This record gives sequence, C-alpha cells and structure tokens, in this order.
Amino acid sequence: MSTGRVDQPLRPGTDNRANFPAWEEEDLFARDFEGRLIRMDKATAADLEESVKITLDGHDIEVKKAVPATDEQGNVRRDLHNRVIPRSTTIYDAASQLYGEKHDRPNPIPTLCHRDYMDPVGVCRVCVVQVSKFSKRTGRVEAGRKLLPACQHRVEKTMIVDTVESPDEKAKTRVRAAVQLLTELLMADHPAPCVKESQNAGDCELEALARRIGVTIPRLERRTTELPKDESSLVIAVDHNACILCDRCVRGCNVIKENHVIGRMGKGYTARIAFDLDVPMGASSCVACGECSDDCPTGALTHRRVIATKLPAGSDVGAGDLLEHQIPEIRQAFQGVSLAFLRSNIHAVKRREFRRGEVICREGEYGSTAFFIEKGTVDIFLRTPAEHVENQPSTGFWGALGRFTTKMTARSGDNAREYIPVDAPVALRYGKPQATMSAGDIFGEMTCMSYYPRSATVTAAEDCTVLEMLRNVLYIMQRSPSFRRELEAKYRARTIDGHLRSVPLFAPLRQDGRYRALLRKMNLAD
Repeated sequence: MSTGRVDQPLRPGTDNRANFPAWEEEDLFARDFEGRLIRMDKATAADLEESVKITLDGHDIEVKKAVPATDEQGNVRRDLHNRVIPRSTTIYDAASQLYGEKHDRPNPIPTLCHRDYMDPVGVCRVCVVQVSKFSKRTGRVEAGRKLLPACQHRVEKTMIVDTVESPDEKAKTRVRAAVQLLTELLMADHPAPCVKESQNAGDCELEALARRIGVTIPRLERRTTELPKDESSLVIAVDHNACILCDRCVRGCNVIKENHVIGRMGKGYTARIAFDLDVPMGASSCVACGECSDDCPTGALTHRRVIATKLPAGSDVGAGDLLEHQIPEIRQAFQGVSLAFLRSNIHAVKRREFRRGEVICREGEYGSTAFFIEKGTVDIFLRTPAEHVENQPSTGFWGALGRFTTKMTARSGDNAREYIPVDAPVALRYGKPQATMSAGDIFGEMTCMSYYPRSATVTAAEDCTVLEMLRNVLYIMQRSPSFRRELEAKYRARTIDGHLRSVPLFAPLRQDGRYRALLRKMNLAD
C-alpha cells in the first residue's frame, strides 16, 4: 500500500487532474484507518497466490489477496501477453465466499450500484461495513472512524469486519443505522411504488431493501417536483423520478455493451442520466439491446412490452416456473436472473415435446438456441466422427488438444479410448461417437453463443420435453456464478477427462490406477 495522500489542495496555474482519480482507477483508492484517502497499489500476479486472514461477522476466513478479473460472463480477463489480469479481493467478495460456500446463505451486504459482473464504483454506499484493526497507539482493537464500502474496499491482513448481520450488537446497530439513513434518503426522491414495483412486487431493489432494513414510515419530505417521463423509445420507458444515479445503466451501456449512449448530466440535485447529447432516448443512437433496463435496480428504465421472438412452436414458460423449477439444475441456472427480464422475454423460452426418434437439432446446421432437458433422455451422436475431428473449427486450447491427441492416438496404436469434444457436457468416444443425456443437462450453448454450426446431432431417446432458449436468455444466465460453477464442473469432469484419456502420455498411469489420483489432484474426480 502506498501511504501518499491524494487529497492535496488545488494550486492555481497547475494541472490538478492528478488529484482526482479517473473512473477506471476508482479501485486504486481507499480510506485508511483514520479515514484519509490514500492510493492503493495495483494487484499483482503474486497476490493471486498470497492468502489473507480476516475476521468477518465473528468468523475467521482465509481468502486470496487477489482473484482473476472477469468479464460480465465470468470469463477470466487476460492482457496482451495472455496473462491473467488480477484484481484485489474485496470485503464483498470475502462475504460472498463466507456466506455462500460455508453457510449456504446469500451475502448479507446490501448493494444497489454493484453487481458481481461489474467493476465496483462505490456510488450508493449502502454496502458500508465497519472495519476494526489493532491500534499500536492504544494497544487495543479499535473500530474505524468511518464506515467503508465493502464492494470496493480490498481485504487486508488482520482486519475485523462487521456487516448489517454482525453478531456484535454495537457494530450491527452502527452499520444498520447508516444503511437505514442512506436508504431513507434515496426513498425520499423515489416514487414508491415505482413502475417496476407496481407491475411486480419485489422487483424494485431499492424498495425491497427499504422493507428489509426497516424503512417503512419516511421521516424525510418527498420530492415535490416531478421530472418528465421519456416514452420516445419503442422498447424502453424512462422515468427519471425513479432513478437513484447508481450508474449501473451507464456501465452496462458503455462498458459491457460498448454502445456509449448513456451518461450523466447536470450537477447536484439536477443530476440525471442522459442519452447522447441530452436527446430523447428514441432519438438517440440507442440500439435497444435492453442491457440498461436489465441492469436498472428500480423503475427508472423498464421494458415497455414483451419482446417478440422467432422461436419455433412451443408453449411459453413463465418466470415463476423457471425460478422454482422442480429440477435443481434448471432452478439453479435461473437464480439471479431478474423477474422483470424473464417476464419481458416470456417468448424467449419455449417448452417443446419430442417423440422418440425425433431430431432435436442436427449436426452441421446453424442455430441460435440452447436446450435444457426437462424430462426424459436424449441421444447425442456424430454421423462422421473422422471428418468431424479433421474439420472442426479452431475453438481454443481444448479444441486443438482434442484434434492433436485424436490423431496421435490413432497413429500410435494405443488401445486407450479416444474422445471427441462436442457442444454438450459429454465427450463422445471416437470408436462409438454416441452418448446419452438426461434431465438437467444442457446442450447447444456453445453454438448458441458463438454462431458455430451444431457439432452433433441430438435425437429423443424416448418421449421427452426440453426447454429451448434464445441467446439473450442464455447470456443473462451465464452471469450467475452458481450456474457457471455447475456448468464448468460438468465440462471439467467429462470433457477434459475425455481429452486426457486420449493422450498416449497418460496410458501407463491408467494401467496402475495412478490416473484417478491425477484426476483428483486436478479436481476432475471424486
């Protein structure tokens, strides 16, 4: 950590821009124990291996000092030299690990401006926590003078953190009082219930937080002047009165989608979001992708109507059916997807029934959908396995490894089984390129997201039911950390295992049982 102060006085006639952090550098600044603004050193590759022990809500937890930076789909970000880009582990990350992995509970720290797939900016401040440290001056542990934003503040050795759910009543009362006041201030400028909350109770994250934190009867006078609504867009309705200036729509438009349409304008009480050079949304360069309305926590940006789709015949699947599905894999996949998004994309997920022997998708055809098996089993197979391996497109390291090992195994005469990677959580054996998938399995997602032709043919092994979904639904689903972990675990256990079995180098290990030990070491086997 650098201890240099950045809150220096302005000097006439000099370039004072160095005194103010750029938006992209927000995570490089933090408050020290005395509340002074200091510049933090960037996370390094060495921090990915170094562990930090902290105490969070009375529980001791050990986390890495840094984690790989990821994009909105959970893919690891890399620099021009293909090296992993590290980012500092935050208090919010540590709380997610503690409560999610060890206590099977959601993270108790509230957020409005932050989402897991966005870079934190610390705008709303409802994620504040109390941080205590040992003071050499007094010889005892003391709480910090100021509360700190958990979404942005990095973990440090021996820090003691108390959240809104802390067992320490004094610390809990302090943190909850701050969150309540912040929420109350936001609610004073918020039309309750807003459009999103009126349509579906619980969809507005601000009003849900107000109920959770106990803000019921407002003590502050509400806004008396009403800002005009913008209904110029055919897709998205804009209500500036419900905006809390969290910047989630700004980052969604500019950072995630890179459309660069939305920004802030005005100062102080007149500050609001604007489109291009402050023109109506319908007259701006907006491409109506819907990212801003999906990210908006309130009714400031909402879908005006159900989005039309071109899926084949089938019955629509309601949002409630997906979020409370009886199959755990499907239910888990849709956790974290907003109700507003699912309701506005009601036609983007169809339930389709297939008779035994019917083709669900065919090898070589282009497709823009993925499938979840809801009931029954399906067969996945290749018509021409040799041609498939020789001519499959280059899809990265594992695709190249699959082609190389298949050719080398055939030439070497090794009796080891040969596997071919396909667009499903299974790898097909070269000698018999066929496998069966059952309820809860997903297939076709790589074709859906990458525009490649279908890598295999899938038919109904028996009368079955599948959920077919469009690319925009799959895109939002893949933002869920739990869904990504489940999907990656299946691919690691089946596909990568299949690749390794085809490598002649590992043939002696398979003969004496050391291969299973190798898989366990790589977390590919039980």
